[in-house]
Amino acid sequence: MQRPLSTVRSIFLVAIMVMAVVLPMATPAPADLAALPSEDAVSGRAQTTWSGTVLLSSTTTVAVNDELVIAACTTVQLGSGVRLVVDGRLTVQGTATCPVVFEASGSLDHEGIQFNASSLGRGSRIDNLTLLDATYGITMFGGDARFHNLTIDSPDRVAIDLFGATPVFEDLTVKGAGQNAFQTDWRFGLGLSVGAGSAPVVKRGTFSNITTRGLNVWGGSGGVFQDITMDNITGSSWAYVAGVWVEDSVPLLQRMSINRADTGLVVRHVDDTLRTRAVVKDLDVTNSMYRGVLVDKENRTNYTNYESADITGLTVTGTGGPGAKTPGIAEAAVEVNATGAWMEDVLIDGCSTVGLRLYFTDASTTFRNLTVRDAGDAGAGAGAHASGVAVRSSYFAPTFDGLSVSGAPGSGVHASGGGSMQGHTWNLSGNTEYGLRVSMAEVIVDGLLLDSNGFAGAFVEDGRSVELSNLTASNNGQSGILPGQQAGLHYLRSNDIESNSGDVRCSSCEVRGNAGNALFIEDSVDLWVEGLLVEDVAAGKVPIFVDNSNLNTGQLGGRFRFMNVTVWANATDGTGAALPAVDVQSADGAFEGLDLHGVHAGVRWNADLPGQRVSYLHDTTLDDAGCLDLSNQKLLRVDRLDMTGCMDALVLANSDVNITETDLTALAVNGASIDLTDGSTLHLSNSPVSAFTSISIDATSMVEEAWPVEVWVRNLIGNGVPFATVDLSFSAVAPARTLPADVNGQMVLDDAIARVIDTNGPSAYGNLNVTCTYAGISTSVEVPFEDATTVYCDLPLSNQAPFVNWTSPEDETTFPSNGEVHFDASTSWDLDDDPLTYKWTSSIDGDIFASCTGSGLPGERTPQEGAPFTVNSDDPY
Repeated sequence: MQRPLSTVRSIFLVAIMVMAVVLPMATPAPADLAALPSEDAVSGRAQTTWSGTVLLSSTTTVAVNDELVIAACTTVQLGSGVRLVVDGRLTVQGTATCPVVFEASGSLDHEGIQFNASSLGRGSRIDNLTLLDATYGITMFGGDARFHNLTIDSPDRVAIDLFGATPVFEDLTVKGAGQNAFQTDWRFGLGLSVGAGSAPVVKRGTFSNITTRGLNVWGGSGGVFQDITMDNITGSSWAYVAGVWVEDSVPLLQRMSINRADTGLVVRHVDDTLRTRAVVKDLDVTNSMYRGVLVDKENRTNYTNYESADITGLTVTGTGGPGAKTPGIAEAAVEVNATGAWMEDVLIDGCSTVGLRLYFTDASTTFRNLTVRDAGDAGAGAGAHASGVAVRSSYFAPTFDGLSVSGAPGSGVHASGGGSMQGHTWNLSGNTEYGLRVSMAEVIVDGLLLDSNGFAGAFVEDGRSVELSNLTASNNGQSGILPGQQAGLHYLRSNDIESNSGDVRCSSCEVRGNAGNALFIEDSVDLWVEGLLVEDVAAGKVPIFVDNSNLNTGQLGGRFRFMNVTVWANATDGTGAALPAVDVQSADGAFEGLDLHGVHAGVRWNADLPGQRVSYLHDTTLDDAGCLDLSNQKLLRVDRLDMTGCMDALVLANSDVNITETDLTALAVNGASIDLTDGSTLHLSNSPVSAFTSISIDATSMVEEAWPVEVWVRNLIGNGVPFATVDLSFSAVAPARTLPADVNGQMVLDDAIARVIDTNGPSAYGNLNVTCTYAGISTSVEVPFEDATTVYCDLPLSNQAPFVNWTSPEDETTFPSNGEVHFDASTSWDLDDDPLTYKWTSSIDGDIFASCTGSGLPGERTPQEGAPFTVNSDDPY
């Protein structure tokens, strides 16, 4: 049927109106561009193709059921504020040699392309598109378009703005974002903003000359971002400028490089209803102005820490350096603040500020294989910013496994103000100041190398719970001026009070070749040094020096403790005079296992403290050395002292010293003497001294020679008499004593004075009278008492009742009716070796044996002979 003329005219007029917008500046399409087939017959979808030059003077929408195809080489010119809105499908067919270009039609910017949620699943594909002169480049409120070779040049606000969208970008280029705009709020100069639950995939992207952020991920978003390069992300004063910003989101970032940003990567948690966890693989950050990487919380008083960043393969170089926009104003190369992070295989190099800074972190933070080189603020003095790693206020220790710090202008690691740390395998070497500096912090490390640091290998000040094990400190202190700075290890007020917790400890430590003392200890108690080896001590230096003279012992105090310590040292001063291997001043302490070798003056120990505790010197070897110079010791106990190498005098001044189980005859062999002055008492217990030893004693001092007494109380057949009474009386010095024998008939008195030596010489030895009593029967024995003495005291006892040891059942035990009951008195014995017979009776059952029906194996003891047995059971008895 022929269409009416009026209808034909209407259709023609509409066609003219549409073509008036599209065609006036259009050029013919390339000849090789094949026309796309119409799908109207199948879906009712309209397809429009643009080519040549297309002018949009107002916002144009691709309807939900329609498709717009833009052919290669097409230029789309948009008026001020104009957008292309896609509710349906957009296909851009640009090529590498002939891309599609969107540009402004005048001097004012357009607003790019907007995808709405209705475009989701409609297969939009954009190839080789360049956007120029835009306020916004691509805006997506939903949708999943695919972009290949997208370039956005000089957008004012946001190059790509995603809200709940899941697009794919391959070969994305954004440059100049925000550079030509006058900012009125912070959303100027954003490269790719991913928000409101978006999850794009970006493969191969370049972001350069962007004022605020290259990648901005927020609002519970995710996505995968791979092979991204960023350069020169700086310029905005309205917002925190960063190459990558991740807020309350969970993206995966792989193979990224960020150069010359204000801050390279920021991961910030803001909203506790959302999860923050950035997973980063292989990130290279160079020449940042403020920070290379920052992981933190907006509310830094919120202590609900967890790992908000998981970073593997991180390199941060040049932070604050000459390549940064403004050198010398950096805060940290890497910082974790009030949150947790996992970082593995990390290199921080060549930074003008602290390499790694932690604040308010806890055990949710872990670093593995972290290397920090040449990082630290050289102008920060001895502060934390001069160090390679600085930790503060981390009360539940972060873990560092595999840590190497070198070249810091300050200390390698500086833990202060509660900056707890733990870990293993640390190498802190070649730093300008200390290798490890701990101040009011807790640090636990196993496997620590401290080598060639300018100051001491480790400086522990006001430490608590500082435990270092398998430590080597060597060649440190060459730049030090003070003794503590020159030492291998320096402890100051660590701890200042002795308690059952919070020990400061160095276990399995080797200290050698340092510029000063191996250990320099000041005002420290509850300090435990276990398994220490000291070698190659600098000339004119004491290997181990302890001085607690500035410790306020009225309120504080305690002992230091050294266990299993070996020192190989030739310690002499400038004149060749021997220095002590161990020099202790104004301190209580305990040495348990001390071996001193080399040419030195042995141990010099001036306790000089009010209200002293007992001090100990046990299992000590003095080889090829001096001896002991002890002063102001009121409570020193010395056990098992090997003096075979003692070449000089054993000196006591104003001291009470008890030496036990030590052979002092070596002093005479070596020509060494014993010198006592100022009211000293040397108590020798089971410690022989040669008559040829030179002993110098002033009128206020003396030597007490004491020996152990052992008494065996026996009956006439040689069995020990349990719990007999032993009366001891001495004709010389020791007071009378009454002591009981033990269950075996043995009594031991470890220490009884046999004679004294004073200015009048040695007193005479006397006799020991022993009287033993049991069951009213006594025997007395008198023997000379001039060394260790054993006395056998035989009592003529009549036949005694046996000793019954009833071990089961225990008294007052309740058993159920017909329940099993175990009877055992098998350890009973008779003092006269008479045979024993056993009988068990009950007030209810009478003779218990009478009800037994079993029998044991031939040759075994029976219950009547003392064998244990169980009633109401399958016991053979």
